[in-house]
Amino acid sequence: ALPIYLPGWRYPVVVDLAGLELPDSVPPLTNHENRTTSRVGVVSARVEDHALVIEGEIVSASNQAQGIVDQAKAGADWQLSIGAEVKDAELVAKGRARDVNGHQQEGPFYHVKASVLREVSVVAVGADVTTRLKVAAHFELTGFQGDDVMGDQTVKTNQNSDAMDKAAVEVQPEGKEAVKVVSAVSGDTATS
Repeated sequence: ALPIYLPGWRYPVVVDLAGLELPDSVPPLTNHENRTTSRVGVVSARVEDHALVIEGEIVSASNQAQGIVDQAKAGADWQLSIGAEVKDAELVAKGRARDVNGHQQEGPFYHVKASVLREVSVVAVGADVTTRLKVAAHFELTGFQGDDVMGDQTVKTNQNSDAMDKAAVEVQPEGKEAVKVVSAVSGDTATS
């Protein structure tokens, strides 16, 4: 994994996941926009095998959230980017190396030794190109009889072809679509 180049930093940045403080919940935003309309759900974070793993749900009915869900259903790849408050960083000079997140990194780079995760953003192109957002939709359609289970989707239907056609396009009648972010894993070493 490579260090990431970020605006405002002269050299690449590597966030040490061992020093990343993880709150109980983190707001998922669109494009790092700190606006109430940019929040699209609820997520939690954990470090696993030198990677940051994000889990939660996209529950907003906003246009941004709907766009993320629609494009993910159509097969589009989304990436993730974190917003962190840096508490302690050190410049590792050229010609020096340091082991961070299980990888040997060659200087020069900024080693972010202590930070606090403030938000996770869904972005089209992240600074760390190894991130991926995996979305598993869970549909619950009301007003039907019986249950059909299809892969990651549980659909309530009445077993006739009209209901099956309707189930394929109708999602939660009140316009609330809960889409579970099953596993969104950041790359080994960096943030965007």
